[in-house]
Amino acid sequence: MKRKISRCLAGMLAAVFMMSSGGFDVSAQGAIPEVWASASETEIPKEQTPETSASDEQKPEEPSKDQTPEDQPATDQPPADQTPEEPNQNEDVPENVPDADSLPDNKPSEVQQRQGTKQMTGAVEVLITAGVPVKEAQVYQVELKGPKSDSKKAVLEPAAEGALDAPQASARFPELEAGTYELKVSGSGYAAYTQTIQVDALAYRVQLYTGEAAFGSGNAQPGLLAKGDLNGDGKLDSKDTELLIDAIDAGRYEETYDLYGDGKVDLKDLNHLTRLMGVQKKSTLEKFIPLDAAEFTCNGGTIQSGDAGSFLRGESGLTVSVGTSGTELMFDFSQYKDAPKVEGIFIGAPENKEYAVAEGLVTIDTEDGTQLAAAITGGSAVSPIAAVTKPFDVTVHEDGSVSIDLKGQIAVKKITFRITKTANAKNLAEISKVEFVNDMESR
Repeated sequence: MKRKISRCLAGMLAAVFMMSSGGFDVSAQGAIPEVWASASETEIPKEQTPETSASDEQKPEEPSKDQTPEDQPATDQPPADQTPEEPNQNEDVPENVPDADSLPDNKPSEVQQRQGTKQMTGAVEVLITAGVPVKEAQVYQVELKGPKSDSKKAVLEPAAEGALDAPQASARFPELEAGTYELKVSGSGYAAYTQTIQVDALAYRVQLYTGEAAFGSGNAQPGLLAKGDLNGDGKLDSKDTELLIDAIDAGRYEETYDLYGDGKVDLKDLNHLTRLMGVQKKSTLEKFIPLDAAEFTCNGGTIQSGDAGSFLRGESGLTVSVGTSGTELMFDFSQYKDAPKVEGIFIGAPENKEYAVAEGLVTIDTEDGTQLAAAITGGSAVSPIAAVTKPFDVTVHEDGSVSIDLKGQIAVKKITFRITKTANAKNLAEISKVEFVNDMESR
């Protein structure tokens, strides 16, 4: 045993001698483990292992001057080109580390949310106006075929006694995907009306008249829904005129043959039919911003009659109270990625003229952050707030309706109507409808 221990100690001394003599390079970190490994192999008793002092354990061994960087022992010091990191005093509970939900990427700011990410859908509306007197309810089948197909009925009722406006019926197809659609309108005794519509992120209105009352302004015109299909084949031709002549000669009255709607079947009906034969008038597509695409709020007043949903769909009007500081009707489009473009604004006439808007302000927040405004003062006015190169034309009509020509398309984020006064100083304002026109020439 003593001989083994002696040989071990001799090996250690030889190693130390070689390191101090500089005979060849030896890694201090690599030599010592080998020595202790040899000692372990000789089964040195635990109580006989060489003892080291506490100061020796805490003091790191310095490498030899002859060592290369590769041979130097690894330390916790960072390279010269790096800044030392401060030690973490509390590794179990890291401080100042935000959770995932609080990071900006996961929680958009209010400004980012206003930029909008939604895509606006399109809509098609068919409006049928009686061009001849209506004695009995007339039912029309309105079909739309395309990426999203649907079919609805429109009923044209007789005019109420004393009514000044012609009866109207409508059918609306909202939330349409972009694409090509085929419209077909048919009814008993009418030639089928067809039209192709290319739908994008707008609302498209097709106006149809049931007689010679079809007229338009400028380049815009309504379509013709011609009555006179007496044999039910969906068109007007010589077969229909022969049937009508036979009825006239026989003095026979039938509602279907009374094309003029005067309660008689005579030459006036024949003249009406022959003028419509071969005539195909297609409606100009009126382009609007879908009103129900807006986020609607009423501030400063309350809705007294009607409801917001029906109003936005164009099914009914609204009556709102007017507060002492005015009432605001706000239409917000900021949720959409592409701001809709508006060229004109139309506020429909109220049924009761005492509730017509007499004074107010229309404010437009544009896509580029500019705020424009137009005053409603009973006549044309220029905004006192916004400096615009071309002033808006604001016209209050005799029936109480208001039209505003913006003199060009404006990309809008929000439109606000501020009502401050109504006719006869009433505290109620009636808005029959609101239209944001995309193309004034099509209206």
